[in-house]
Formats: sequence, structure tokens, C-alpha cells
Amino acid sequence: MIFLVITFVCLLTIISIPEFIKSLTPNEHLETKKIKGGGIEYRLTQGNFHIGNDIPEGYYDVTSDGDNYFNGTELSDGDHFLGLRLYDSNIAQVTGKGTIKLKKSAFSPVSKEGDSYEIHHSGFYTVGKQIQAGEYIITYETRNDEVLKEDPWFQIISDDLQKIIGGDSFGDANQFEVDLKENTWLELNQSGFSTNKNVSFFLRPVK
Repeated sequence: MIFLVITFVCLLTIISIPEFIKSLTPNEHLETKKIKGGGIEYRLTQGNFHIGNDIPEGYYDVTSDGDNYFNGTELSDGDHFLGLRLYDSNIAQVTGKGTIKLKKSAFSPVSKEGDSYEIHHSGFYTVGKQIQAGEYIITYETRNDEVLKEDPWFQIISDDLQKIIGGDSFGDANQFEVDLKENTWLELNQSGFSTNKNVSFFLRPVK
């Protein structure tokens, strides 16, 4: 009986060794660079990346050098997706011939013109920190009247990112009235599951 237990433990150890070694092996598709002022930028080329091993769990701002897909979202050269949460033990995937750059999200306040917010990137925005809570008319505009392949859309999500509170797609309607509560997220997507630097969103207070 003791022999069987020892044999079983040894087998488990042998089976787990390759995974352990793999976890210690640097990912050849990943480079890191120190950012001026502190922090690290992660540079990813085509491949799979283990969150918690290759890249720490957390919120990241994503930038694409070249045309790429990152976790199913299409990003053109120079496009951004802000405030993306990467969860421990999940896999992040890059496809394309360019490079995806990740750096910890800054969550800087959204720029305003008068009393209106103007947002130029897809991503997740915190209500109360980046955008003041309140009732808004949300709409979008395209530069040079570009015809989009897919409609822009938005979602309002709970603080823990687990519950969708509201949202819609800009199909026939070009604006919606939303009530943004403190400690929620506003997710904005410029064209389906693609970023598009020619699309901007606007949040104007309800008068």
C-alpha cells in the first residue's frame, strides 16, 4: 500500500515537471521595456500569453503597432483600447504580423470641451474617476463621414465587471440617454469588435 502511494506521488511529480519547467521558460514572443517615469511596457507578437506568468494580472492600455487581433478585438496600426482587465490564469492571444503593446492603465480623466466629454478610443472608463456621474446623451461621430462596417456600441457595467446594467448598439438610433452611476464602468466600442481611430464618442449632460 505504501509502495502504491509513493508510486502515485512520483507519477504526479513526473507529470507536473513539464508544466513547471514550461512556466519558468521565457515566452519568446514577449519583450519588456522600462517606461520613462516608472513602470513596464509589455510587447507581444503573435502567440499565446499566460496572465499571471508572462504578464501580471491587472488593467492595461493596449496599443497596436501594425494590424493585429488581441483577444478577438481587431486593432489597426496606431489604434488603442483602454482599461482592459486581464485576469489571472487566463490566456491572452495575439494574431497578426505587428506588435501589441501593453502598459498599466492610467485611468486619466477624460478630456472635456465645455461641459461635454469627448472620447477617442474604445475601452473601459470609470464613472466617478474619469467621467463624472450623471445623466448624459451619448452619441458618436465619424471623421470624413466614414461608413463603418459595424455599428458602434456601449455598455454600462458594474464595478466588479460581472453585471451588465445597460447598453445598446448605434444602429438606426444615433444617440441614447444614459444615467451613469458612481463606481460603474462605461464600455465603448467604435465599430463592432474593431477599433477605429476615425470614430469619437460624445457625452453631453441632459439639460
